[in-house]
Amino acid sequence: MVDGVDAPRPLRLILWNDNEADSTYYRERLEAFTPEGAIASIEFHSSSKNIRGIARFLAVVDLDQQGYRGPIVTLDDDQIVQPDFVTRLLQGYEPQTVSGYWAWSSRLDDYGARRQPPVGEIANYVGTGGAIFDSQIVRDRTYFTSIPRNGVLIEDVWMTRWAQSRGWRTFRADINVHMVEDGRNQFSALIPIKMKFWLELQERFPVEASEFQG
Repeated sequence: MVDGVDAPRPLRLILWNDNEADSTYYRERLEAFTPEGAIASIEFHSSSKNIRGIARFLAVVDLDQQGYRGPIVTLDDDQIVQPDFVTRLLQGYEPQTVSGYWAWSSRLDDYGARRQPPVGEIANYVGTGGAIFDSQIVRDRTYFTSIPRNGVLIEDVWMTRWAQSRGWRTFRADINVHMVEDGRNQFSALIPIKMKFWLELQERFPVEASEFQG
C-alpha cells in the first residue's frame, strides 16, 4: 500500500515491531518484497519490550542523529490510505506544525467534550495515526526525559500539547483514512487514562481556551 502511493519524493519506510516473537515472520516477508514505487528504502526495528506509541519518536531521534531535518509521516498498522495520502499531507505541511487525520478540539477541562474542526483549523489533539509533523519535535530531548508515564501510553496527546506549548500550529489535515476493525484496537481501554492525562497536561502546560474552542 505504501509503495503504491503517489509521493512527490522517495519514501524511507521505517517499521517498528513491539512483539519480538513476530520478528522472523516480518523479516522474511520484507526480504521477499521488492519496492517498485514510492519506497526508496525499508528499515525494520524490533523491540524486546512493548514501549507503546512513544517508540515512533525514538525512530525519529535516529533520523535526527543521522542529520535528517523535515517532515515525518506516521501511520498505524490498522489504517488504509489512498494513493494521494502523502501528497496531501505534504501540501499542508510547514516547519513547526503537526497535522493529521484524527484531529479534534476538546474542552480544556473535559477531553470527552469535543468537536472535529474543519480541515485546516486548529485542533488541540492530533492523533499520530495518519499524521505529519516536523522532525525537530525531538531535538529537545526533554521531550522524553520530562514525559509523564501516561504520555508513554498516549503519545499523541503528549505530542500535541508539547508542540502547542512551544508555539507550534496543530491542525486537522485534508486527508481521509480508513480504519480496519480487527477487534484489537486499544482505544476504548485508554479513554479513562486519556481523560485523566488531559487534565494533568492542562495543569502542566496550560493553554488559553479561546485558542482552541469554538
